[in-house]
Amino acid sequence: MPDALIASIQLAGLLEPIRVDGEDRFSDADVEMARAGLRILGAGFPIHELLGLAVQHANATRETADRAIELFDRHIRESGARDPDAGDVEAAFRELLPEATRLVALYFQRTLVSRALARLRGRGEGEALARAVAATESANLEVAWK
Repeated sequence: MPDALIASIQLAGLLEPIRVDGEDRFSDADVEMARAGLRILGAGFPIHELLGLAVQHANATRETADRAIELFDRHIRESGARDPDAGDVEAAFRELLPEATRLVALYFQRTLVSRALARLRGRGEGEALARAVAATESANLEVAWK
């Protein structure tokens, strides 16, 4: 990936590397997100509009994540008769983080698909609508943790 693109993405607040021994490191998830963005750009989407949309989404996502962390703290870390130990917190993360990720990803996918189909329906684009429905029915989002 070009260094200039990485710098632009970082400057926009869309990519936050982890600092290890004074060096920026990126995770496999960072690389996967970047590749997805490049594929979208490769489809001809304008970079400035895509970055603007990504920044808007990132800001909303950070706010939602902060509220989710507060909820987790209240429910897992602060609600019991005793303070949970590190193992309890780790177990809750292992169990609930994939489910929260699945919930958010599937909701976004479902919302995007239903609104796009409604737009096609509203424009009277019957053939495009039928093909889009078929495409969405055969595409399943999978969320897996390794």
